[in-house]
Amino acid sequence: MRIIKYFLPLLSSLSFAQWLETTIVVGKKPADLVYNPTNHKVYCVNVLSHNISVIDGATNEVIDSIPVRYLPGRLCYNSNNNKIYTTYVGYGRRNHLAVIDGTTNQIITTIQKGEGGEALLYNPINNKIYATNEEDDTISVICGERDSVIKTIRTGGWPNGLCYTPNNKIYCSNFGSDDITVIDAERDSAIKTIRVGDGPWRLVYNPRDNKVYTGNWNETTVSIIDCESDSVIATVNVGGRYPEGLCYNPLNNKVYCAHDNGVAVIDGATNRLITNVPAGLAPSNLIYNPINNKIYCANNFGNDVTVIDGASNQVITTIPVGRMPYHFAHNPIENRIYVANVYYQQDYPPESTVSVIRDVIGIKEYFSSKPVKLKTYPTISDDFINLSEGEEVRLYDVTGKLTANLTGKKKVFPRGIKSGVYFLRIKRKNGEFTQKLIVQSR
Repeated sequence: MRIIKYFLPLLSSLSFAQWLETTIVVGKKPADLVYNPTNHKVYCVNVLSHNISVIDGATNEVIDSIPVRYLPGRLCYNSNNNKIYTTYVGYGRRNHLAVIDGTTNQIITTIQKGEGGEALLYNPINNKIYATNEEDDTISVICGERDSVIKTIRTGGWPNGLCYTPNNKIYCSNFGSDDITVIDAERDSAIKTIRVGDGPWRLVYNPRDNKVYTGNWNETTVSIIDCESDSVIATVNVGGRYPEGLCYNPLNNKVYCAHDNGVAVIDGATNRLITNVPAGLAPSNLIYNPINNKIYCANNFGNDVTVIDGASNQVITTIPVGRMPYHFAHNPIENRIYVANVYYQQDYPPESTVSVIRDVIGIKEYFSSKPVKLKTYPTISDDFINLSEGEEVRLYDVTGKLTANLTGKKKVFPRGIKSGVYFLRIKRKNGEFTQKLIVQSR
């Protein structure tokens, strides 16, 4: 049974506090993180110690270490089957995936795939995992139920970024051929190649406007792709070199891009550059926190994380962490941000770490215009939401994907809704309103 833990209106202003809660010692050179919401655990892949550290999401303690044969790399989580996948180098230097049970932390099986392993992506609609093979210029498609390769898709040169869209398409950035391969995720076939800038790398999807963004590493630009026509509709100069990390803010419909001069903020509707936010030394990776509407930027050479307010585009604080922070994960239950500090040297530091940033929010929220009255009525068996009438009432998940159309309903029971953060968007004659909903399992 699921309950409504919080029911909050649109985030307008915050009395905030972010701080470095703790530092967790893990294996050598932590290179990726993923959160398991089913078992409330964080997985950290350690490249040079050839294992995965398992962190308890409640206590921040390392509770297990999973040995992986050689040079584990990327991680992804299969929410349908509660499995974690990681790339690694196996026998004969061939590339494989290890499949880990999310409950027991045991390796269930291994899967041989193509050569190279920069990106992993999970497709929840078709229960498939997509793994790029840079040296082969292909993508391996794995069945999430049977854990076997069911297809290999030819891409452009050096595929290294993946993005899933709810219209069941996969976008793959090809760094070596300066283009994007569009894949039909139902048939697992390439349906189009889109020419972009020089060196496309990371990708992010804007569900409100149905667009995909890619930073062009060898330029100072971000290419914006319309997912209906699968064509480039705009190229935005972000004002800095090496555009890399990307994230999307569904509350304010903004896209953020980290580059060597800071973080560019792009309007999701108009495709225009709004501003550039200063960050630390070598901004590299980004993560969006939907609970407090903040963006976290890992400053790879500055050894700190810049925290940006999603509404005002202002820097709230800068938090010192370990050496060379890069990969992020978010624990929504305790509202913790984890960042892997990838630097490792034999003598300094003596160990590698994951920094844990904690955020406690005192909420001072209001609507800019007349609010819609919404109430929760907790009962012993269920909680439900009483809705006042609206022309349109829709429930979206944190990525902006439509979860349910609630138009015409007087009461909403959260049965069948997975734990997580959601946004209730209500359209009435006097305007549109958004309220935040956090659903947590009992």
